[in-house]
Amino acid sequence: MSDSGKPIFHVTLSDSDEWVVEVEWPDGVLERIRTFKHHGTAVDWVARQSDAWLRVQSIFTDEEAVDAYQSTH
Repeated sequence: MSDSGKPIFHVTLSDSDEWVVEVEWPDGVLERIRTFKHHGTAVDWVARQSDAWLRVQSIFTDEEAVDAYQSTH
């Protein structure tokens, strides 16, 4: 777990020979995000897509942002 309060992304090999991207939240909770057939693809996703994924997650966990979104749709 990170002391900075930011989540940490992990790429691990699952029992079914797939590469799993997980996020470890500051409270120690692990959440599986995606699976990939190749390690390089999983690492590339973390490098290129994890920031965008985090932004989307923060929108849907921020009650004010959810209320603002719902009021426009």
